[in-house]
Amino acid sequence: MAVVVTDDPATSLRERLAAARGPARELAAEIRRRYRPRDPALSRPGHARGVDAYSEADLERVITTIFAYYRKVAGRYPDLLQPRLYSEKINALKLFAYFKVPESGNKLATASFLTPDAAAILRMPEVAWHSPQAGLPANDAVPPGEYYLKSSHGSGQCLRIRYPLSPESRETLDAQSARWLVTRYGLETGEWWYGAFRPQLLLERCVTRRDPSAAILYFLFRGEVHSIYVDEKLLDGTHRARASLYDPEFRLLPEAAGNSEPIGAFSISDGMKERALAAVRSIGRTFEAVRVDLIAGDAEDLYFNEITFTNYGGLPLSSRWRDESLGEMWGPCSFLM
Repeated sequence: MAVVVTDDPATSLRERLAAARGPARELAAEIRRRYRPRDPALSRPGHARGVDAYSEADLERVITTIFAYYRKVAGRYPDLLQPRLYSEKINALKLFAYFKVPESGNKLATASFLTPDAAAILRMPEVAWHSPQAGLPANDAVPPGEYYLKSSHGSGQCLRIRYPLSPESRETLDAQSARWLVTRYGLETGEWWYGAFRPQLLLERCVTRRDPSAAILYFLFRGEVHSIYVDEKLLDGTHRARASLYDPEFRLLPEAAGNSEPIGAFSISDGMKERALAAVRSIGRTFEAVRVDLIAGDAEDLYFNEITFTNYGGLPLSSRWRDESLGEMWGPCSFLM
């Protein structure tokens, strides 16, 4: 059901939510007719779908929120039953695809998505501590050094810190990470799997002293790499975002990588690039569409950082070409058939 709206940039989010309730209610009714309940014989053990995880009332609210946020960027609602763009398919995925639970979205379970071939290539960052309770460990309980403080269940909940902590830093970090634990990340926008496990805090040891460090994000469809997004960040915490987009052979693509300063040449060895491609292709073959994130470590090491199913939360991409190109390579969504 594609609904086109004429939007005014000054329209508030509250107004967009109110306007989206009617179309969302209609779509939820259509989904109930076509996709709920599903034949149990088609279910997958250890997996679940959004249309089953949400109550009928919550499903309407989720679709309303998806519509409102998408409209804020695109000026129209996404088509979730006959999606064409990558961003539309991401939103359809939230509702109709089967997700492995409770592993999906859980940073403490990332290794469960490694295939044997990928495990022979990639390393996992060391988790020095994790807990479902707020309150970072004492200075003498963690070796000195650089760490990432993260929540196990959310995006953007990550800080680079150094042990030992000063009393002032500890107080600030304890307060902020305690808020992370009670944040119900993703439930309102359809990313229900982040609530399928008990959230924890974790300390992950930094794997590189490269400055800037490099996160390598691979966009894959059925094991084939569409493009690679490389994101560089300075180790001292200052903000100077640099990012670029590459094809599967690490050739720079002319499309802009968001609003970041372009990197130019990407500085890891050809051997690392070849091993990385082999690893992510092995992981990607087990999914229809997925993003696999690696970290370039020191001494030619490659680390498995994250696996992501709903890139950018399903919002329209800033590059229309990229939204169309990724959607075209994805092809038909099997979970809608």
